[in-house]
Amino acid sequence: MITKISAIFLLTACYSGISFSQQDSKMSRDSTTAKRKLTVTFQVDLSTELRNVKSLPSIGIRGNTAPLSWNKTYPMTDKNKKGIYETTITFETAEPSLHIKYKYFHDTASWETCVDRVIDLKSTSAILPADKWDIVLPANTQSYHDSLEALELYHTITSLDSTLFDAYNNCNLEKYAALFSEDLEFYHDKGGLSTSKKDMVEAVKNNICGKVTRELAKGSIEVSPIPGFGAVEMGSHRFHNLKEGSLSRFSKFVVIWQKKNNEWKVTRVISLH
Repeated sequence: MITKISAIFLLTACYSGISFSQQDSKMSRDSTTAKRKLTVTFQVDLSTELRNVKSLPSIGIRGNTAPLSWNKTYPMTDKNKKGIYETTITFETAEPSLHIKYKYFHDTASWETCVDRVIDLKSTSAILPADKWDIVLPANTQSYHDSLEALELYHTITSLDSTLFDAYNNCNLEKYAALFSEDLEFYHDKGGLSTSKKDMVEAVKNNICGKVTRELAKGSIEVSPIPGFGAVEMGSHRFHNLKEGSLSRFSKFVVIWQKKNNEWKVTRVISLH
């Protein structure tokens, strides 16, 4: 009975995970991601550090995102003469958020000795609180932002996995098909390679609907980012044969996800039984 479930699973090429893959050629031609402008005001309190500054016009900020540069100082001024230097910079990005690393600088070689400051911005304008020279709050460190990004990615992938298999279990074929790439590659340790999305969806319709459901092993999903592409999901699941009343054992799966234009689709799958 377990063998039958495995055969059905192989036939349908049904795996958990979501990744974004290539769109059809027309959509690729027609899709353009417009850049938007974000205006950010940076402030730094130099009231203590000023005793070490030889040239006031040399005070400024450097960073990794244009128009900021690590090699050239973007100037800052103290309009109120209270030791609080500021500047307003306009950035451009096509991404949902803007990730900036930066440090303050003065004279010819006076960097802050602290770690790089890090901010992530989504709004079109922001006035940041005044930073203290050489003091970085935990929320402005890379490790903090990495932990938030990892948590957000995990929640995204697990949510999409749930959406995919809710459609699978309830025979919502339109939603199910929409979550897969047209260039899907499905690798099975017993059945080999399958590359037809159309055949997979048809097999679900004929062999799965009302007959088989998928159960995810709780807590089994692991998610890791693939920089510039998407993410990889790993986990365990099993399948219920409703007509026979049988249950397969838990088995491993690996899914490659790709994100493009803020959409995720399954593009590569490995199933091990």
